[in-house]
Amino acid sequence: MSGYELIYASLLLGVFVLCAGGYGVLYTLAQLQNAASWLYGARTFYGLQWLTTAAIVATTPLAAGWKLLIVVSCLVTLRVPQVIWKYLELIHK
Repeated sequence: MSGYELIYASLLLGVFVLCAGGYGVLYTLAQLQNAASWLYGARTFYGLQWLTTAAIVATTPLAAGWKLLIVVSCLVTLRVPQVIWKYLELIHK
């Protein structure tokens, strides 16, 4: 992997993490305020995360195992805020 490829892959991975964080924060705001607009924003971030995942898989020279890890991480990201929110509701009743 050349230096440019490393920087390119690193930038895409940074966008991947930012999208996951944006999804989590907006999902939490949607639950706190019971507002569909925040949930729409959260879903938009999740969609952007999938686009970033596709770009990582298609255009970076990462090994197949790393690409699989990114895809699985993207799938898991959908459920993490929901599971944590339900757990928080459970322990704060």
